[in-house]
Amino acid sequence: MNITLLGTPGVGKGTLAKQLEKIFKMCVV
Repeated sequence: MNITLLGTPGVGKGTLAKQLEKIFKMCVV
């Protein structure tokens, strides 16, 4: 499921962006 989402251009980028944002916030906080 995750691999399919990541493979999708639109949904994949959106998911990665959210993941990176969460990680970035966690690192900052």
